[in-house]
Amino acid sequence: MTCKRCNSYAINHHCHGRDGSGEDLCDVCYWRNIAESKNFQDQLIESKKRIIELENEVNVKHTHHVVKKLKNELNQANERIKMLIAAGDMMEPYTIQQAAELWAKAKENK
Repeated sequence: MTCKRCNSYAINHHCHGRDGSGEDLCDVCYWRNIAESKNFQDQLIESKKRIIELENEVNVKHTHHVVKKLKNELNQANERIKMLIAAGDMMEPYTIQQAAELWAKAKENK
């Protein structure tokens, strides 16, 4: 028996995941027939749509995670800035005193 589509003798109903249908088709034409069927193409399109939806969900979750991490880093940076400002404010009287002493020494050496 040969394939009705391509005249091949490679008809193996028991191999390659065949379900027993398409008795007059070789293995290649059997799977090509399934791939060309409207139902299979619709399933493929739906699968592609679902994959895109899942990818978008993953991207949204990843973006949310990145934004959360960046906000945390920004808060930490703001806290460091506040600490530096506070340290500078605490140093101001000392620096004013140092500047006055240096100015007085400069006047003496003149």
